[in-house]
Amino acid sequence: MTGARRRPAVATIGLLILTLAGCTSGSEAGSSQPSGTPTPSITPTSNVTPAREVTPVAFAQFSGALGQPRKIDFEVTALRVGKSVGAQGTGAIVTGAVAFPPMPAPGRCLDKVLLLLGRQTRIEDFQVGVYPGAGLSLARRKAPPQGSGNPDVLLDNQPKGVITEDGRAVDISDLARAWADGGPFPSRDRTIPEGSPLVLILRPPDNTDGDYTVTIPTAEVRLSIRRSSAC
Repeated sequence: MTGARRRPAVATIGLLILTLAGCTSGSEAGSSQPSGTPTPSITPTSNVTPAREVTPVAFAQFSGALGQPRKIDFEVTALRVGKSVGAQGTGAIVTGAVAFPPMPAPGRCLDKVLLLLGRQTRIEDFQVGVYPGAGLSLARRKAPPQGSGNPDVLLDNQPKGVITEDGRAVDISDLARAWADGGPFPSRDRTIPEGSPLVLILRPPDNTDGDYTVTIPTAEVRLSIRRSSAC
């Protein structure tokens, strides 16, 4: 009697083991990975898109003595930036402008914006500063209206471009973001119409004494724009 009562328990345990084995077998059969092959890790998608390069729409060269009206030339194959200023603060300065189409996205969507100067050009922080320009008409190869000051006048001296380590590009990400949003620019809260072409002024960072000239071939100048994929 006692032995007959134990048999159902053994059968139940055997049935449970077979059931569990069947579940495991079904799981392995449905897997897309061969037995013993580890599942590859998933790399998160980058939050930026590949950079694209944009060609300039206009260049301008400015020259003249300090304190005097500046001459302007739109027919240039190279931009010259430099100065020849004595200890008394007198002399001449040469500056340039490069214009690009409007920024393609709001400032929050611009991850990295670089002004590329080409392989032939290497600049240093003390030689060339890159600033937002006030003369929007320069993008149409036209001098700013009379009474608006010299054609190479700055919209602001901030945000200023930052020279990259190799000296062949300028990081203008902060400048481009402010420009894309129409400002305001920090020093005087100036604004520009949204959708304005980007106008950059290249000039010596100051008018103190010094004597040098940097030449930048216009054929190699580009704007590299990398957008955030979150936008």
